[in-house]
Amino acid sequence: GKPSSGSDVVIPEGITIRLDENPPALGGITIHGELEFARKDLQLSAKWIMVHGTLRIGTAEHPFLQKAIITLTDTDTQAN
Repeated sequence: GKPSSGSDVVIPEGITIRLDENPPALGGITIHGELEFARKDLQLSAKWIMVHGTLRIGTAEHPFLQKAIITLTDTDTQAN
């Protein structure tokens, strides 16, 4: 299902999630698999994003020509 506002999201290894709509403001996002932006204007807001896998917004062969905005909202500037 779709995540709710403030929820933490984990993308497991071997899984690709294609973001094709603006989700609600999320908690943390941990990417072990792949998060790929669809080719449309999108906004992603989260407290933090930890990328162990792949965060893809376009490729060298097919540049992303739309508008992608990622906003990090955590106020803890000492977080590791």
